[in-house]
Amino acid sequence: AHSSAIINIDGGAIYKNTAASDGGGINAYSSTTIKTDGGAIYQNTATAGTGGGIYAHYYTTMTITGGDIYSNKAATYGGGMHVSDHSTLTFNGGDIRNNTATRNGGGGITVSWLSNATVGTSDDGKKIGKIMNNTAAMGGGLYV
Repeated sequence: AHSSAIINIDGGAIYKNTAASDGGGINAYSSTTIKTDGGAIYQNTATAGTGGGIYAHYYTTMTITGGDIYSNKAATYGGGMHVSDHSTLTFNGGDIRNNTATRNGGGGITVSWLSNATVGTSDDGKKIGKIMNNTAAMGGGLYV
């Protein structure tokens, strides 16, 4: 996605994709909005870069209230996802599991470069996100 795009994922799957650099499943850039409330992002690879499942950067806003991000792999940061460059992540539901950042940090999630992340329950208090069984040299679940 590029330049103020809007992505809503309510089902389906983004899987078995490969990027030579960043964002194996999704590379969201420049004020993009991503909302997930279902579906799966899995078995994607950022071969030489960051964000195996999702790379959200440069003022991207991402809200995850459901769905699964699993078995993704990044060479550097953010096996499941990397949120970077003034971007925002709100994670209130779904699972981020079994992702790998091979050389650096954030097997599940990396948050960097003036970005913000909120992990917890949703407004109704019922959905709780899980970050589990991720692998990295630093910050297996979350690297900030």
